[in-house]
Formats: sequence, C-alpha cells, structure tokens
Amino acid sequence: MMKTIPAQLAENAASHGESVWLTSPETGVTITWSEAQDKVQDLVAQLNRLGLAPGEPVAIAAHNCIASTLLFTAVTCAGLIATSLNLVSGTKAMAYVLNHCQAKVLFCAPDNRPLIDEVLSSREEDMQVIALHPEDGPDWPDDLCNAPLQDGTTPSASTPGLLMYTSGTTGNPKGVVLTHANLLAAGGNVVTAHKVTSADTGLCVLPIYHINGLCVTVMGTLASASGLVMPYKFSVSSF
Repeated sequence: MMKTIPAQLAENAASHGESVWLTSPETGVTITWSEAQDKVQDLVAQLNRLGLAPGEPVAIAAHNCIASTLLFTAVTCAGLIATSLNLVSGTKAMAYVLNHCQAKVLFCAPDNRPLIDEVLSSREEDMQVIALHPEDGPDWPDDLCNAPLQDGTTPSASTPGLLMYTSGTTGNPKGVVLTHANLLAAGGNVVTAHKVTSADTGLCVLPIYHINGLCVTVMGTLASASGLVMPYKFSVSSF
C-alpha cells in the first residue's frame, strides 16, 4: 500500500523520534520527528476548526522557516491542499493564483503582509488572513480557538496534497496538482538517487514555494527521516 504524508510522518516519529528533523540556523531552534508529529497534529486540529471542506486549498505566503514547513505538512495531513504563493512572481500573478485556486484562507508571514495587502486590494471576495510567525507558527484568531473541534479527513495516497502554480512566463500561471503518492515518490526518487539515509542532513537553499525546494529537499528528508537545515533564505556568506 502506498503511503501518505501523515503515515510517513508517524513512521518517522516512531522509528527516529529523538532525531532532529528541522533546524533553524537563524535561531538555533530544532524540531525532532516526535515534536514535529505533535506540532503537526496540533495544527491539524486547528485547521479542522476553519470549516473548510475536504480538498479545499489553503494559501501560504511565507519564506522558508520551521513554521512554513510544519504548516505545509499539516495542511496535507488535514486532507487539504497546500498552495504556496511564489513571493517574487509579482502582484498580478499572485492575485491571479488566489482567484484561480479559490482559497478562502491565507497564512501570511508578517514580513509579507504589505505585499499580500497589495495583492488583495483589488479582490472582491473576503479572504481570511492568518499571521504565520517564522518559529512560533500561526497566530490563531480568538474566535477560531473557541470554535468547536470538527472531525478531520484522513487522506489516502491519491488525495491531492499540493497545488503549485507554474511561473507563468508564457501566459497565466498553470495550477499543477500533486497527490500524497506523487509527493512521496518525488522525495523517494531523491533518496534513491543520492543514497540518502536517516544519518544525513540536508540544507534547503531554494524556496519551498518552488517545486525543487519542496519535493527534493523537504520531501526527500521526509521520505528518509533525515535532517533538514531550513534557513530563511540562501546566503553566500553563511553557506
């Protein structure tokens, strides 16, 4: 049977619980596989309070960090579809993506809020914007915290987990859907090709709103239970 992302995360937590998955070089914060599973489960519980239907997209406007990595994982584990915005694609392209995917909720890093406000300025439909702090995670609204806990959806291998848009260089960006099986296969290919083991540590040098940064780096470490150093952005001086 093909795995799902929550099943892979649970397996990593059971077999490598005390091993570090995520490391923030800016803050020194580390997250073990057991901690990651606990944090993802907490995020899933909160996501289930949003009242979204199974398979609905959840937009994310954030740079690489522990919080954005855990949120992406949680969105997929909740049976929703993560839609990360390309932060350098321009306001027109970002507005098109948000309108096209029909997301009702957007998680936004504080540094990106002015950009997102500009993107949403011409939007007619309301969108719920939730702050996503780089290390502390979402700043959940008070009314959401008091909302009744709803039963979530358990994804299957064929459940869509990612909606990523092309760069749009020859027209409007095109949305590409990847299932849990697709995402884990992409990570598994990296593990096989580079002989990655749980003893290895990777460094993420590309944004995870890019397919390479997400599938090669994040999914590669998830598939192999290896470590991942997640800087906010690539820096030549600190490489």
